[in-house]
Amino acid sequence: YGQGCEGDPILQADTIAEATRRMKKATSRGTINFNSNGSLPDRIQLLCDAGMDSFRFSMNSVREEPYNRYYRPRGYVFGDVMRSVRVARDNGRFTMINYLVSPGVSDAPEEVEALLTFVAETGIDMIQMRNLSIDPEYYNREMGVNGKGIGMYRLLELLKKEFPRLQFGYYNRTRENFYPPDLEKGWPVKSEK
Repeated sequence: YGQGCEGDPILQADTIAEATRRMKKATSRGTINFNSNGSLPDRIQLLCDAGMDSFRFSMNSVREEPYNRYYRPRGYVFGDVMRSVRVARDNGRFTMINYLVSPGVSDAPEEVEALLTFVAETGIDMIQMRNLSIDPEYYNREMGVNGKGIGMYRLLELLKKEFPRLQFGYYNRTRENFYPPDLEKGWPVKSEK
């Protein structure tokens, strides 16, 4: 449910929960995924209870200030998004973030530090990095970024080193492919190095 251009399906969570229950009752085949901004954590719990298999939450930052500058939330706060991610993980669902990235913002030292903490604390399964197609000078100015980042490639290398089981990709996975054979099922564990 939801691919980012037709509005957030979380506003139809009751209908989607009922449809999910009916699908799960009719067949054990298929994978049901929910893409959302995660603005309503109680609706995420409802969807988990209905049998949703996986969740993907969109965000441009794991820090409140840049998140708010870009999304300008109404009727919810940044903390609601963070709670939604945790609800999905606490219910054992395959959990991803649709991380809208832009050099200078996403790889800024303070964002990198926050992202490492976020992954460690939430145990998300996957990051789907998507280029935020926006004028970078405008975006960096709006985000209040003046310095240089560590580089997107370095950011990716750091994440892979710190969280060997964290997956990266561009598409949602099927249940059969949530955890590739070389990865144990479960939360990414920070490297001992």
